[in-house]
Amino acid sequence: MYLPSHFLQQDVCAALELIEAEPFGMLLSVADGAPMISHIPFTIARRGPEPVLAAHVAKANPHWRTLAGARATAVFRGAHGYISPRWYTNPKRDVPTWNYEVVHCSGTVSIAPDSEKIAVLRQLVEAMEAGAPQPWSVTELDAHYREGLEGGIVALYLQVDQLEAKFKLGQNRAPADLEGAAAGLRTTGRQSDARLADEMEKWGPS
Repeated sequence: MYLPSHFLQQDVCAALELIEAEPFGMLLSVADGAPMISHIPFTIARRGPEPVLAAHVAKANPHWRTLAGARATAVFRGAHGYISPRWYTNPKRDVPTWNYEVVHCSGTVSIAPDSEKIAVLRQLVEAMEAGAPQPWSVTELDAHYREGLEGGIVALYLQVDQLEAKFKLGQNRAPADLEGAAAGLRTTGRQSDARLADEMEKWGPS
């Protein structure tokens, strides 16, 4: 990933928080010279300088058969949006851009043993159901149905040894430009733009 120093996010906790907030990622790998991509939700099975991500795919998905012991990258995207030159102090001498947050987690994939499939699924469900008035639990599944479910999925772990986080949020701009862009985003009426403005104000220059 092209990563200018002023957009480098070195806070690993911030990167992991993005993954927890936006867990639906892309798992990319190469097999026989061709790219393979699966769009799947992840959870953080183990935190730390070298975190472990957990996920599952359908057993019918051929991607998993190429993954054991292979290197792969999981890509996550946070807040993002269009920035108009109109919001800068000198719109005649600026061009549009796109601000965004992305995290790339690269490492080696291992296939989880069958005995851990439900644990991987349970962790995802508990994360997604957190805060619900009546959170659903994997334990509610009919035993026979759960057995069939286990047979239809493959759980996997990504042992991350390279984590890159890029928060391109106007850190290279003058404070007046960043403030103008954040204010402009708040006028669009889009919740996603308001969220991007929040992130720009959080991580941009003071």
